[in-house]
Amino acid sequence: MKKLFFTLLITACSAMAVAQDFDVFTFVKSGTFGKQTILKDMNKLAIPQATIIFKTATTKDYLKNERGGLLGGRKSGGGTVTGKITAYLEITDGELTQEDCQLMADQFYGYLTKRLNENGIGTVDWNTITQKDFYQAGDDAEEEDKTRKSEEKKGQIYTMVNANKGKTVTTYDPSRTFNFGFAGMKIKRAANFSEELGAPILFLHTVVDFVDLMLEGDVHTGSGVKYEWMNNPVTKTDFGLYEIKTSFKNYEMNAKAAPNVKVAGWTTWDGKSMGGRLMFQNDRSKTDTYMFNADIPSFTEFANELTQDPNRKVLNKRENIFAKDIRYVPVVVATTKAKYMNAAQKALENFADALIYQVKLSKKS
Repeated sequence: MKKLFFTLLITACSAMAVAQDFDVFTFVKSGTFGKQTILKDMNKLAIPQATIIFKTATTKDYLKNERGGLLGGRKSGGGTVTGKITAYLEITDGELTQEDCQLMADQFYGYLTKRLNENGIGTVDWNTITQKDFYQAGDDAEEEDKTRKSEEKKGQIYTMVNANKGKTVTTYDPSRTFNFGFAGMKIKRAANFSEELGAPILFLHTVVDFVDLMLEGDVHTGSGVKYEWMNNPVTKTDFGLYEIKTSFKNYEMNAKAAPNVKVAGWTTWDGKSMGGRLMFQNDRSKTDTYMFNADIPSFTEFANELTQDPNRKVLNKRENIFAKDIRYVPVVVATTKAKYMNAAQKALENFADALIYQVKLSKKS
């Protein structure tokens, strides 16, 4: 396995600057000919599910096919290079427990509803939400647990919690860019749920990661002919000019790692990243879905140490037999529980502020 070039990044900035400088949320679909319909007129909101995914191990994959074919396509007979790196979060003064994650999720829910109310968006009381039949009937936690176990095989390890210890009304696969919402009669029941609450409903899934992993590489192959004056390879006495065919394969791979507690966005749309989703639905069965187009960092220093540990496993052992497979020594980001939880909470608060900004922006459009 290759060693890794890593760097510590410390940045000071504000969440509002993130929201203004980047297109944080990407609109995916709506129930009315692809147009956003809900945020523009929204003055009240119910949040039956706010799921937070706290990652404790993350794996980055990279694949590069040699280009140079027709119109810059894949080169026929060209080479392929792949890269893989795993990072682990290490809490040096204990373990990050389910209770710790629950506390952060509950605090996030409280912060988000507070900020919505401060900005003119009323929120439906949690007890009112949980008393409704649609909420009581929804419990897909077992299905979401299957998804978590499947992600572990891909090198993604995390703890998933619902704010307020709520039910999993709708499931979400954090490594799939296209997660469809309700189907069939459940769409109508969700619309009735929204009508009963007197507000659009929001189902929110958020991924909190702890490190930036960057991989990039290239591959070049080729062949040629050269001529040499040499002995006859059979008789070893006669001299002559001989044609010698040559070939080469050059592989490049670079990796970087930087501690960064963040709400993760979809940095690549290849099904190998992990990002979140906002899914709004109203009483007219209209659905607006947004993906997170950019990371929202905590901008908070938290890591005590960034090292490599050859005794740790590179997760996701799947190999590409047709490629040059380059694997890096695993990275360990060491911190204390208090530092991590502080940074995670700040990232979630920055995300809430960015969401408020998105709502305001939608009302102006």
